[in-house]
Amino acid sequence: MFKITRRLGVLLLGVPLISVCLFKSATVRAEGTSTWNQVAAKWECPEWFKDAKFGLWLHWGPQTIPAKGGGWYARSMYMELKPEAWGKEAWSYHRETYGHQSKFGYKDICNLWKADKFDAEATVTRFQDWGAHYVAMIANHHDNFDLYPSSVHDWNTTKVGPKRDLIGEFSAAARGHNLKWVATVHAARAAKHYFGASLWFGFRRAAERSPV
Repeated sequence: MFKITRRLGVLLLGVPLISVCLFKSATVRAEGTSTWNQVAAKWECPEWFKDAKFGLWLHWGPQTIPAKGGGWYARSMYMELKPEAWGKEAWSYHRETYGHQSKFGYKDICNLWKADKFDAEATVTRFQDWGAHYVAMIANHHDNFDLYPSSVHDWNTTKVGPKRDLIGEFSAAARGHNLKWVATVHAARAAKHYFGASLWFGFRRAAERSPV
């Protein structure tokens, strides 16, 4: 069983919003609606969730490889942030540990992540022992990296890094324990994060090349 530590970036929470996000997303895909307002108008809280009360959420991904920089590492590593900003250490830590971002980027961090100690069965068992009535796992973070075999792109754990369907393993373990399970998607920030980071980094590189 993999060890639950701060280093692995595991966040265990009972958060109602994660289920809301999941079921909103599922409704969008199933009904072909194009706006969140349309979905919200039809959405109802699942009966099982009203009674669940407490769940445990596994929040992790490639950003757990760097020892510093926070959960938005994919963005922060390309930006020199203000001293009070969360993830401010990512820029300097990346340079010192891996080299220049143009030579060793976030895609390379993803390839370093192997998830070799992750045991879905042992993890779900532990969650259930701790009293979880449902379990959740992040399926896609702001880096837009999927932890399942995406039908949209190859930027996922079956093609890069672990070379495993982590969501598939987790969901199978949850079903084996008769637990409801949730997969959370955080892609709403992906475009903003990547655009902001790449734009800023572009300015930085231009400044470095300038003779002035």
